[in-house]
Amino acid sequence: MRLLQPTEGLPDLLRDLQDNNPLVRLRAIRGLRRLGLKAAAGADHLVRALHDTDAHVRQGAVRVLGQIGRPGFRGLIEALAHSDVLVRREEIQGLRKAGSLAGTALPVLTRALFDSDLKVRIGAALTLGGIGPSARGAVPQLMMALKDKHRFFVHLVGWALGQVGGAAVPALTQALIDGDQEIRQDAAGILERIRRDAQAQVSTRIACVPGTAGPEEVTPLFACP
Repeated sequence: MRLLQPTEGLPDLLRDLQDNNPLVRLRAIRGLRRLGLKAAAGADHLVRALHDTDAHVRQGAVRVLGQIGRPGFRGLIEALAHSDVLVRREEIQGLRKAGSLAGTALPVLTRALFDSDLKVRIGAALTLGGIGPSARGAVPQLMMALKDKHRFFVHLVGWALGQVGGAAVPALTQALIDGDQEIRQDAAGILERIRRDAQAQVSTRIACVPGTAGPEEVTPLFACP
């Protein structure tokens, strides 16, 4: 009996993805998910599936695009402008898992901070915070997002600004002067977190220098390089 190769079945799955029967298309999506990274060769078909008439197929296509890495990244970015809110939610989750690749999607992530759906906005703030200092280009939009009505989301935006770090300090400092009372309070809290984090990093580096620990042994918070 001939053994099947791991990539066999992909042409059939991509063909089924265009079938008139939505159940067949959904089965194809599930098969592509099982293929994992091997489904990357079908990235273009998955991008087209974002516009499928069946909601389950659309959402499944986003999940597969998120699991195939760089080949699926263009589709994830396109999905963020989708009219289906569930597709946009899935897309944000995919970008959060994309690691350093997410840093190349700052324009769409900053737009997502003002999405009509709260979960999409939350996902955008978490993704930008995960990018860290490389998300400094998003500082103006993050500052605007501090005006959102949902305090939990505003808390996450503050966390994201804190993760950006020093690049956010000028805008936060200006907000202490120009912002309304709530914005001023938020800005002050974020600046304090950035100050504490910076102080902790400096203390750690000093503790890593031989002979600077003082009379008592100092244990760095993080491993010395």
